[in-house]
Amino acid sequence: MIPCNIEAEREVLGALLYDYQEVAVKFLKLVSEDFYDEIHQKIFNVVSDMLKQHVPVDPVTTYEKDKTLDIMILMDLSGAVATTGMVDHYIKILKENTSKRKLIRACKKVMTDIENNEVEDLRDYAYRFTGFVEQSVTQTRSSLVPLQDVINQNIAEVNAIARGQGKKDIRTGYLNIDLKTHGIDESALVIIGARPSVGKTAFAMNLAMKASRQNNFDVAFFSLEMSGSQIAYRVMSNIGHISHEEIKNGNIVRKEPEQLSKIAELSQQYKIWIDDGTTTKVADIKEKCVNMKRTKNLGLIVIDYLQLMKPSRNNMSRYEATSEISRDLKLMAAELKVPIIALSQLSRTADTEPKMSDLRDSGSIEQDADIIMLMHRDDYQKEDTGSPSLTKVNLAKVRNGKTGICEFYFYKDHTLFKEVDYTHKDIRT
Repeated sequence: MIPCNIEAEREVLGALLYDYQEVAVKFLKLVSEDFYDEIHQKIFNVVSDMLKQHVPVDPVTTYEKDKTLDIMILMDLSGAVATTGMVDHYIKILKENTSKRKLIRACKKVMTDIENNEVEDLRDYAYRFTGFVEQSVTQTRSSLVPLQDVINQNIAEVNAIARGQGKKDIRTGYLNIDLKTHGIDESALVIIGARPSVGKTAFAMNLAMKASRQNNFDVAFFSLEMSGSQIAYRVMSNIGHISHEEIKNGNIVRKEPEQLSKIAELSQQYKIWIDDGTTTKVADIKEKCVNMKRTKNLGLIVIDYLQLMKPSRNNMSRYEATSEISRDLKLMAAELKVPIIALSQLSRTADTEPKMSDLRDSGSIEQDADIIMLMHRDDYQKEDTGSPSLTKVNLAKVRNGKTGICEFYFYKDHTLFKEVDYTHKDIRT
């Protein structure tokens, strides 16, 4: 039996004909193929055109728009609706059935390809099929859509946000960064660049921790340089506000043994998943994130760091490799609808405040990135005195916001970044 729910289709169309102003924004989530019944598809297409043209929708105006429709069917759909409160539930049913129908078609294609001996490398085919299935299940619109459709979506989105609903960009938890960027878009590629020892890994982990707690989502943190244990020690130091060395050498157990239990308890509020394995290619990272998104509320991906990643081919120059990697990361963020923060080394050629041109093997990083943050500390080469260091984070590129400098105090022994309050030149926690 083909997966469909004709009654749910009737309820959705009926709600729109009954009170289009109430459900028009929700209606934009749908496409023609979400309706299995051909008559319902035809009504959907007519009503969609009316909404794009800002024409009021009811049974009479819809019939006037296309008199090949049956006015009695339109009246029946409208009259059968008692409330519009269940529309979200019915739309979910329609979407699930659309996904099931797509999945059936995808599985039939696999059977046909195997029966016709069109599969040479089973592992490669299985990986590509996984991506094909994911795309089939999640993609609801053609990649080519009219500009007016996108504008109408944006208008509906702005109206929804004004009512306290709709999509909200991800907040980092650092006020001044959020004010400049207006939050990180769900498909953004963010580059954090710094010279070695400035603290870019610590800053990225601080961002991940704050974003996870503030947005209540899971973060995938791919460490290509440090082990999971090393990262965990840093996080323990951050959470407990205890010197990294005090924890590692066991002094904390002798002085304040209850602190470890407190750290373990506090760590539960951060839903961060560490991968310190041999994952060095974009395809491998993407595969893990696709699997994670199926079972977790994946909201952010962090990669430390870009220059340690490997391109698809071994014979590429470093410039070509970096260009391919940054482009693939941008495409991955857009496809998964999850922002990616990728750390990048900067050139060692100068000790002055860095510029975007200092991004090592930059390739197309500057072009692909939506946000570029460049970190600088004047004392990064000096011995750690235990006092906080003033760190400047230059938002050198913000595609949909403002550029500018944000200042932080970096407590290196706690791997902790605290924001400087520009109003009072104080520390904002």
